[in-house]
Amino acid sequence: MLILLALFSIALILLAGCERPKTTIPNKITQSAKIPPAFVGSEACAYCHKQEMRDHQVSGHALTLRPVDFTHPSNSDPPEGVIPQTALQIKKAESNFIVRNSETHKYFPLTLAFGSGKQGVTYAHILDDSTLFEMRYSYFSTAKKWYVTPGHEGNLADKLALGMETKGAIPRVCIQCHAVTLPEKSVEIEPKFMGVGCESCHGPGSAHIVAVNTPNATDLKMAKLGDLGGAKLNDLCGKCHRTVAEVQKLPASNQITQRFFPYGLSKSLCFIKSDDKMTCITCHDAHKDVSKNLKFYETRCLSCHTKNDTGVSNSNHPTLAQTICKINPKFGCIGCHMANRNSFPGTSLPIKMADHWIRIDSQLEKKSFH
Repeated sequence: MLILLALFSIALILLAGCERPKTTIPNKITQSAKIPPAFVGSEACAYCHKQEMRDHQVSGHALTLRPVDFTHPSNSDPPEGVIPQTALQIKKAESNFIVRNSETHKYFPLTLAFGSGKQGVTYAHILDDSTLFEMRYSYFSTAKKWYVTPGHEGNLADKLALGMETKGAIPRVCIQCHAVTLPEKSVEIEPKFMGVGCESCHGPGSAHIVAVNTPNATDLKMAKLGDLGGAKLNDLCGKCHRTVAEVQKLPASNQITQRFFPYGLSKSLCFIKSDDKMTCITCHDAHKDVSKNLKFYETRCLSCHTKNDTGVSNSNHPTLAQTICKINPKFGCIGCHMANRNSFPGTSLPIKMADHWIRIDSQLEKKSFH
């Protein structure tokens, strides 16, 4: 009998080792996480704003946070297998991916993807009302390679760690740049509010919907963002891309103009001399993905920095009449004045972005645009 029991136990152990791992780490969210009723979600805007909605749905903003499970397949899902030069491996569990350490056998489910996939994607999991687990490595699908997640560089001494847990205000700030809104006392995210949506910029939409359905209403309960002026509108984008005031509080080495776009733009003479008219949306349609067409951006530059056939500046601003490029007045603006630069200097991350401090600088890295 003892021998039979021993054989039965061994068989169970072997069978368990052949099964897919089960996700046995539950969420410990204790309260009913409810979004304030003033928020309605982007789908509610689609009835009136059809084209804006079609453009937005496929934009990087809309896709910057999504659930990771087998019912929402994506090209930015983590690839199964071992992460090179680590003890970590990605495996499929019952309904989602997990990251597992082959030496400690510890693992975490990966239920959220931060990032649209245009650059890197960081995988995460909400542990409780105030705690977010963030995986140590992020996946860059275009390069098919794993890189250390930004912010984890200082914790690499622990070779066996799966990732890092953040608690309290930090995960709230992080998530709110990838989602429309959160409950007051929880970081649990409703799927319809994942991604940067209409209400991220325009504010809660419920009162607006009531107003547009009220006959003869004169106040549509929605701010006209175009009336804000350059500095205020750029600060609105800066809620996630960092405001000028926030960046100025950082050490000088971290005041990176190619990463914090509103800050970079604020240092440009183009912005300073625009009488508070130049904004992020001067060149970018907030409802669409960022264009990669350099010719389009050159037309924006030349709308000010060029002259018509009579030799008069096309700009309404008199101080720009003499700022016509002496090297090439017709094209090549971006490569010289907004060159691609490393957005995370000092790391191996392969992320380069256009430097929004528009200026003449012979030291900029120009080759990426030529």
